[in-house]
Amino acid sequence: TTGSLRVRAAGAAEDVAASVSTTGNTATLTPTLALAPGTVHTVTVAGSVAYLAGLTLGTDDTWTFTTLTPDTAPPVISGVSALPGPNGTTASVQWATDEAATSAVDYGTDSGLVGAATIFEGTPLTAHSIALSGLTAGNQYYYKVRSTDASSNEGASGILSFQTPAASYTDTT
Repeated sequence: TTGSLRVRAAGAAEDVAASVSTTGNTATLTPTLALAPGTVHTVTVAGSVAYLAGLTLGTDDTWTFTTLTPDTAPPVISGVSALPGPNGTTASVQWATDEAATSAVDYGTDSGLVGAATIFEGTPLTAHSIALSGLTAGNQYYYKVRSTDASSNEGASGILSFQTPAASYTDTT
């Protein structure tokens, strides 16, 4: 019944507006508006609430919970490096993040990454490695790594560069 199950934010003068639904012996309290993040809330089940057998609790049952504070910090990126392949047409870009996050590398021959290609890997990881292919031997390449966490916060490195080696050849003389 109304008032038999209620939730109130710490320091608030009034209960949070909510609806109560029951299924069997489970009661669900659903606030009509989002609860404030990082806030302690107190839930009270009135002592007049009856069990299925008709017996009442007798006294109020109270407990608290704290809503989560949203994650607004981007992943911290460290240890960024690029290792060109020996033939000059491939490279491996690696880095680490302090939390699980996706992997992306923007790369190209323009120092401002205008017209850059992007390779994206959506699996959340903390140790990242992206393979680049189709590079031209003997060229300077610029790149930036990006990682996005589960809360959509994106961290990015600055623009870095690497040089691909000249094309290899075999002396047949």
